[in-house]
Amino acid sequence: MGVSTGSTDRDGVSAPAERDPRWWRRFGSPALDALVEQAMQDSPSIRSAESRLVEATKHLAGQRGASRYPQVDFGASAKKEQLNTAAAGLPMIPNPSPFMLYNTNVSVRYDFDFFGAQRHRIAAKRYEAALRKHQADAARLTLAGNIASAAVREGRLRDEIALNEAALRNREAVRQMLHERYEIGSVAHRETIDGDSDVDRIEADLAALRAELLQTRFQLAVYAGVPSPESLPRFRLDDLQLPQDLPSIVPSELVRQRPDILAAEASLHIAGELAGVATANLYPRIELGASIGSSPLLIGQLFAGGTTIWNIGAQLSAPVFHGGELRAARDAAYAAYDATFEDYRNVVLGGLQSVADAMTEIDRDTTTLQARMTVLQRQQAVLEMTQRQFEIGSVDRLRVLRAEYACDLARVEVIRLRAASMASAVSFFAAVGGDVHRTR
Repeated sequence: MGVSTGSTDRDGVSAPAERDPRWWRRFGSPALDALVEQAMQDSPSIRSAESRLVEATKHLAGQRGASRYPQVDFGASAKKEQLNTAAAGLPMIPNPSPFMLYNTNVSVRYDFDFFGAQRHRIAAKRYEAALRKHQADAARLTLAGNIASAAVREGRLRDEIALNEAALRNREAVRQMLHERYEIGSVAHRETIDGDSDVDRIEADLAALRAELLQTRFQLAVYAGVPSPESLPRFRLDDLQLPQDLPSIVPSELVRQRPDILAAEASLHIAGELAGVATANLYPRIELGASIGSSPLLIGQLFAGGTTIWNIGAQLSAPVFHGGELRAARDAAYAAYDATFEDYRNVVLGGLQSVADAMTEIDRDTTTLQARMTVLQRQQAVLEMTQRQFEIGSVDRLRVLRAEYACDLARVEVIRLRAASMASAVSFFAAVGGDVHRTR
């Protein structure tokens, strides 16, 4: 099992291969399907991620508009003024009476962006929107994985509780039988103590299992975005199917499509665009500006002839000396890009490792489950043989109870390993980002 750089039919996945994002359907549980779909609508984490995506797309639209089109602004003012002729160097002229001055103007500015600062800003916003989208996809994948894992855990706990309750009844019957035999002197006192200990141990295990089941139910409610687990379906392990025919080799191209890897790639692009902005800031900036307005003394003369004022011109600004600030900012941006690239590599390697780990766990759980199934079959054969011996009177009831208890213990191990196999399948789907299947 592992990750391949390509895909061949011999390895278990034929080219081309695709992923079905609704991988939880492989567990064959309509209740699980409905719960995941409900959570995708109601979960606060999903709604938050989707709102972040909307925020990023709006910032992108705003950056595009600000960069591609001229900026047009309208202004209006009205103020009362008092002139001081002496301050203006004309002391012989008396000060005029206070007067109102009205002003309206429309200004237009446009940055030609010769060195690409605005283009890099637009690209950075575009990759930020992509980052938010991949983060939303990752949130959905994580949520589905958490719900499926909790459903498997609930099913295991319910089955374990049922088997432990049966084992408790078995041990209570054995304890009573041992005490009766102790009273007539056919068994030692130590055997009655062992019988009491078995009952106490199972009762403690049951209390712990019931508490864990309650915690799991409330955790499911949190995942589903509901205040109480009462409205949620109840899961049993038999209601979930163990996915079969999982691939032994997964193409690396599919692993690359994991949401966290795509998000890390988008972050790398953002860092690169910000480095471009920092570099463009080292070069001159040319801006064209114009304005037209009216500045009369009476409001009724707004836009009247003789009150119009206007200007038009171009502005060139170039950095000359900033104490090394701009070059340091550029170098810092490139250093941030290098750091982001290493983060991206780390995410990719971690993704490949998580897929390999999940596939290794599946292989291990499958082998161990088969071995435990063999043990359970042998214990069942022993139980059937003991029951037949009891029917003909060759063994007593105590021997049958002990055979039943050994069989229950073997069933518990099978349940745990079956749940572990399902949990490993959940980990595999979450690691790959979906259900890998052939597309012939």
